[in-house]
Amino acid sequence: MHGWDIAEYINNITISWDFFVNVDRYARPQRHKLTVKISCGLEPEEILSLLFSGRIEDIQEIKEQEATIIAQMDFIENRLGQEFINIVGEWVDTLTRAYAQTSHVVLFLKKYRKLVGYYFNYVLFAILSVTALFGFNYILTRFNVSEINQISIHHLQILVNYAVISILICWFTLKRGEMIANKIFRYLSEYGDTFVFRITKGDENQYNKITAQDKKNAAKIVVNLIFSLFLNIGCGIIASILYNMI
Repeated sequence: MHGWDIAEYINNITISWDFFVNVDRYARPQRHKLTVKISCGLEPEEILSLLFSGRIEDIQEIKEQEATIIAQMDFIENRLGQEFINIVGEWVDTLTRAYAQTSHVVLFLKKYRKLVGYYFNYVLFAILSVTALFGFNYILTRFNVSEINQISIHHLQILVNYAVISILICWFTLKRGEMIANKIFRYLSEYGDTFVFRITKGDENQYNKITAQDKKNAAKIVVNLIFSLFLNIGCGIIASILYNMI
C-alpha cells in the first residue's frame, strides 16, 4: 500500500479505461478508450505563460485546463461513446467540491460581482459629487448676494478653494473606488472556485491554506461593503441637510 503522508499536493489525476467491445458490422472486437482527467486547474503563472505565448491553441488549452473535470472518449460505436460521456456527466453532477465552507452572502455577491464592482467604483463618487454641489449652492446662499457682480474677492477665494478641494476629494474617491472595486471583483471571482484533492498530507495543507484565504477574503469583502454602506449613508445625510438649508 502506498503511503500518502507526503508534503506534495496533487495537481491532477488521470484515469483511463481501455477495453474492447463487439460492435455490429465488425468481425473483431473494437477498441474503445475512456479518459477522465480531474485537475485543480491552472496556476496564475501558468495562465500568464500561455497567454503571452500568443498561440490560439494555447488559449484553447487554458479553457480545457481550467475545467476541473475533462472526459474524452475514443470510440467506434457512436452510441456507446455518448453513453459513457453521459455516465461521466451524471457522476460529476453528484459530486461536491473538496470544501464547501462558503458564505451564502459572499456567494450571492459573487453571482452579481459586476454590479458589486460598479457599486464600489461609482456610487460613493456620485454621492460625493452631489454633496459637493449642494455644498457649493449652500455657500452661495450664505453670501447674501443676488447678482454675480456683488461677489467680492474674498467670496471668490472661498468658492475657488472649495471647488479645488471638492474636485480633489472626488478624484481621489474615484481612483480609490476603482482600486477597491478591482480587489473586490478579484476576491469574488476567486472565492469558492479552487478545487483541492484531499489525499496526501500536502493536499490537506493546501486545503487549509485555501480555506483560510477564502475566509480572509470573505471578511475583507464584508468589511468593505459595510464600511462603504455607512459612508454612503453618511454622505447622503449630509447632502440632504445641505439641500434643506439652501
